[in-house]
Amino acid sequence: MSIQLPEDAAGLSDLAVDQSSCTVAVARMRQDPTLGSAQVTVEQPGGRLAGRPSEDCPADAARRSR
Repeated sequence: MSIQLPEDAAGLSDLAVDQSSCTVAVARMRQDPTLGSAQVTVEQPGGRLAGRPSEDCPADAARRSR
């Protein structure tokens, strides 16, 4: 999955990217409980890509999604 920020948005800090990625990944896994994991990419202005897999999110967030 991908989060695309608007062109006029400021770049996100690493912490903000992590939080956004985990929020979207856990939400997606709650939508489809058959998913074992989710990969989220954050597309920032200037072509900067960042993200993380759901396995790297805090364990309590992933546990609550199941």
